Amino acid sequence: MLGFALVAVLALSGGGFDDLLRSDVGIALWWMLLVGVLVGVLPLVGLGRGAWTAVLLLVALGLWTATSVAWSGSAERSLLEAGRVATYAAALLLGLATQRRVGGRALLNGVGAAIVLAGSLGVLSRLHPAWFPRDDVAAFLGQNGRRLNYPLNYWNGLACFIALGLPLMCVAARSAASRVSRALAASSLPVLVLCIYLTVSRGGIIAGVAGVAVLMAMVRGRALQLIALAPAALGSAIVVAAVAQRHALRTDAGGPVAAHQGDVILVLCLVVVAGVALVQVTLDAWLANAGERWAAQRASLLRATGIAAVAVAIVAALAAGAPSRISHAWTTFKNPNTPETVHQGEDVFARLGNPAGNGRYQYWMSAKQAGLDHPFKGIGAGTFEFYWARHPTFDGPYITHAHSLWWETFGELGIPGLLLVLGLFAVLVGLAVVRTLRAPPAVRATRAAALASLVTFCIFATYDWVWDIPVIPIAALLLAAVAIVDARSAGDEPRRGRRWPAVVLAVAGLGAIVVPLGGVAEVRASQQASARGDVGTALADARGAVAASPYSAAAHLQEALVLEQLGRLEPSRAQAREATRLEPDNWQLWVVRSRLEARTGAVGPAIASYRRARALNPASPLFRKP
Repeated sequence: MLGFALVAVLALSGGGFDDLLRSDVGIALWWMLLVGVLVGVLPLVGLGRGAWTAVLLLVALGLWTATSVAWSGSAERSLLEAGRVATYAAALLLGLATQRRVGGRALLNGVGAAIVLAGSLGVLSRLHPAWFPRDDVAAFLGQNGRRLNYPLNYWNGLACFIALGLPLMCVAARSAASRVSRALAASSLPVLVLCIYLTVSRGGIIAGVAGVAVLMAMVRGRALQLIALAPAALGSAIVVAAVAQRHALRTDAGGPVAAHQGDVILVLCLVVVAGVALVQVTLDAWLANAGERWAAQRASLLRATGIAAVAVAIVAALAAGAPSRISHAWTTFKNPNTPETVHQGEDVFARLGNPAGNGRYQYWMSAKQAGLDHPFKGIGAGTFEFYWARHPTFDGPYITHAHSLWWETFGELGIPGLLLVLGLFAVLVGLAVVRTLRAPPAVRATRAAALASLVTFCIFATYDWVWDIPVIPIAALLLAAVAIVDARSAGDEPRRGRRWPAVVLAVAGLGAIVVPLGGVAEVRASQQASARGDVGTALADARGAVAASPYSAAAHLQEALVLEQLGRLEPSRAQAREATRLEPDNWQLWVVRSRLEARTGAVGPAIASYRRARALNPASPLFRKP
């Protein structure tokens, strides 16, 4: 129940991207852990050294993130990032502490069910958009907005999230507890595949295929697993092919044509889902009665066929010039000026065959340079946005993330941060591999699925900013808990042990989240009051934010803006100066300060502030001469 409720709530709330929501979830998780430890329901004993090593690496990453406040260009952003890591640590610990059933099947099924729910709603939002809230992302981003993004509000994030669920449902289709559960799991796969297709995410396809490949490499009875997935694979091909032939629907063109096509595809999806479920029930009976014997009799033939298929694929790839094609694709990927779509037309799906990196390589190299500039401490957690704005290497869009967990961590936290995050996932993946290989047959499939999903996350985190969409790393860490818990203690009854280490961790985790939360909440309340015209309340809330978080540039900026509304320009200018002192590399604050100085008649300071803003973001269209 924990896995389903936590992941579903976050997924249906924009992925938990909002700082307030993420913080509330983190507080709830640590509170559950603290109470569970104190009453003896969730004692953190018997987890094994490997699991504790992963937990301590994540805690150390949070501590180093908080420490970066000392040199960061934004104490506020660095503290919020420390709170983010604390939330993720709570998810991992709680996942480990709740492993009281063999293999963690309940937690895995809960996470998988939440992913299926999100994917189903995502597909339905494309087929019948009138049933769902207005898609502001599509309205804002134009052609890219036609890519499916609901409910996470980011297409690549949604693709990664759904890709995490593919191995889970693949395994459930073969080894779920009941025949009905196996049929339901198999019938969900076409919906998940269609969801990834509608996101038009090349990374989602790559990560999804890689995750299923890892699953097939680690699971036992691969031939039977492939046979069990045959109906789902056929159903997936049918729905994707049907959508591919309906241009208005797949590109979210709107209008009566798209609405009609949505009705047709909805009926087709229901038919395919029902058909896959029925075929799966029939196939499941054969697998239960004769499948194992058939596989045993043909084990040598199946192994030889698999090896031959791999060999043929390698030879075919070489004959088709794969090395030169890969080299050309890499060159194209590194070129930031490569058009995103092949023909520069309206069909955003053309990007699926285009290796353009959309500036990712430049973002990575920029983060790398930031780390090289400050190798032992980085530039401060959460401040890559400032570094890129000041040192852009091409005329690209406004960005806040380096689109890679590893490179961004190196840039913001230096070598220590990079070693901690790499060590964390190396321990998680390595321990999961060992635990899976040593697992008894009854739980090996479950562990293999959790491992495959964890690898899927690591792959996607290499080339996108999914670490900053809480539902994705939280789901991955919950699944990691399933994969790494010691099988010898997974089914034990709760044992009592020393409680003070867990209590200390919980109190520290709560503190890391609560400290920056007050200022964020007060700023949000002030903004809402200002929007509805209640300037008096807005000023009171802004001053409350400054009192709660005197280090917050956002709080001082909000007070400056409210004071400006009231016509109190000199106090407003003073607050703007304080905001730029707290975040001296934030060009936007200097623009506001320049405007306020100009309004107060301080022409010289206004020009100086404007020049400072331009120096901090020289590529911005705001500073270009007409």
